Amino acid sequence: MGGVNGYSPRYWTIPAMLFLLLATGWVSAEFVRLLTNVLHSERLSVVCTSSLLATAVFLIFGLPSNGKARAYLAENINRYDADERSLGCTHFVGDYWIGWTSVFQRESSGGPPIYAITRRSEVTRDLWDWPPGRVRTYCGLQGDPDRELWIQSFGLPPLRETVRSGMLTKLEIVTMPPGAAITGGTQSPR
Repeated sequence: MGGVNGYSPRYWTIPAMLFLLLATGWVSAEFVRLLTNVLHSERLSVVCTSSLLATAVFLIFGLPSNGKARAYLAENINRYDADERSLGCTHFVGDYWIGWTSVFQRESSGGPPIYAITRRSEVTRDLWDWPPGRVRTYCGLQGDPDRELWIQSFGLPPLRETVRSGMLTKLEIVTMPPGAAITGGTQSPR
């Protein structure tokens, strides 16, 4: 049944989450009941538990800061942009998070588009699967173990790492003599 929608973890994570909610609800209710018996006041126990929860949240996450949130997002969204631009990337092959973050960054900044070739890229294939005469510049994370899966899944030619910039590398098509068999695996330059 999980193969039908391609997301089988939902069939075990939903019951696990319901069990977790029941367990935490029971523990919370028992804690409030215990505190009410100790303090002899339901109102005071609710105030104490609410204060305890708020304190824990502020200790874990800190005070809300719009400036920090914007800086964090900008840092993570722009992390690979300079390297992608220096390599002239038009397509990013491999890592899901880097690929789609790069697509989002380019779309939101108005820069030249970059296309992710990774999980869920089949939906946008009509945008990134250009005719053979149009130049593509493939890029990816150095040594990405996911890359070969997407190369094979989408029928891309064999690619090898060449020029590097930061954590990224340009991927060039491996030219093979006519009649040579493709053996699989991304070859690294020697």
